Amino acid sequence: MRWVIGDVHGMLRQLQTLVKEVRKRDIYAELIFVGDFVNRGPDSKGVIDYLIGLKNARFVRGNHDDVLDLILSDEWKAGENGAFDPLAACVWFLDHGLDRTLMSYGVEYTELEIERERRTKRLLEMVRSAVPRAHKKFIHNLPLLIAEDDLFVSHAWWPGEVDNSPENAASLVSDPAFCHRVLWHRWQIREITERKTWKRRAFFGHTPVINYAPQHRDGGLDVMRPVRGHMMTLIDTACVIDKDGRLTAMCVDHDAVVQVDRMAKVVKS
Repeated sequence: MRWVIGDVHGMLRQLQTLVKEVRKRDIYAELIFVGDFVNRGPDSKGVIDYLIGLKNARFVRGNHDDVLDLILSDEWKAGENGAFDPLAACVWFLDHGLDRTLMSYGVEYTELEIERERRTKRLLEMVRSAVPRAHKKFIHNLPLLIAEDDLFVSHAWWPGEVDNSPENAASLVSDPAFCHRVLWHRWQIREITERKTWKRRAFFGHTPVINYAPQHRDGGLDVMRPVRGHMMTLIDTACVIDKDGRLTAMCVDHDAVVQVDRMAKVVKS
């Protein structure tokens, strides 16, 4: 069966426990990841190492992965090449978890801070030399989405009125402005519940589900569960940003949910 896994963000122990638990329940599990493998968490390098060796798994690109690709290779999916300078992107994303990513690759924090202030090409050279070739290739080759006859996966969003068939999706992702929205846009509550024209169910990460639960921790409701709407499910359960966050896997074929908490312990449901 197919299992979709939410935003990992450098949380290696949680990822390893989640995959082990899913495959304990389904030894033939096919794993599909919604992107954002790096930044914020403590071990992005370990996550990429682990994913490169993972069998029967597929991946799509997240916005954090896309910015890292720009920094490492001068190319990205969410904007025209040359529209955003890699050095500026590097300085910008140091405030969004890239510092922890680089530290996982052995870059010293003090050196990183010195080069951040200088804002010279030395910062880019330091980043690019720290990341192994195999990791650069993994990030660079991440596709924008997965579209099949009965399943659609992209990182952040897809227009509810736009056909998400494989053929139509392939024709639209050549537009950098459209790609930017697919990687960065956040669902509004009304959009989640509105009827879509899609013929295939879709899964997204990017926006933590607690954004849609104003009663968080107040009403006794378990808000760290996937958010379901018409023809869609949001699966980023805030593992890296909230003390009660979880990493989630959801089965496409029978809707079972497996979760691991911040302590890398399986959540009983």
